[in-house]
Amino acid sequence: MSNGDGELRGIGGWLAFFLVVMGVFSPLRVAVTLWTNLYEDPQVAAAYGANWPTLELVEWIIAGLTVAGCWFVVGRMILVKNWTSVRIAIVGIWVLAIGTIFVELVAVSWIAGIPMEQLTAGIVLEIARPVFFCLIWTGYLLKSVRVANTYNRDGLAVEAAEVFQ
Repeated sequence: MSNGDGELRGIGGWLAFFLVVMGVFSPLRVAVTLWTNLYEDPQVAAAYGANWPTLELVEWIIAGLTVAGCWFVVGRMILVKNWTSVRIAIVGIWVLAIGTIFVELVAVSWIAGIPMEQLTAGIVLEIARPVFFCLIWTGYLLKSVRVANTYNRDGLAVEAAEVFQ
């Protein structure tokens, strides 16, 4: 949204799209991927045997924490308009997109007893999409005029000065 003086400010444009992606599409992707990976092939449960209930629970916990993290980033960006929110969003997208892949690999390796080398054999393509996502959105959040105007870096200094007055 523009404030009427020709300056881009507020949640709109690509920033609004980013928040919709983080708050709606990413959680939907997590849910669909989880459901597909766990329940579409009935042989998956049989392949893990007695470890299946534990692995299933851990996968649901990772998915739930990922969705909660997405919603936290969106909520922070909407409710708190300072540069710290942008920094949290950047760290958040990297942790949520890349960190959860590695947490899941470690969990599956540990629970199922599958060597990590075997699990990471085909991971390059699985990591490429989230890395691309993170690079694009990190660049946008750091270079966007709308983001800079909405989440003022100078606002942090003013807020800190007000604490000590």
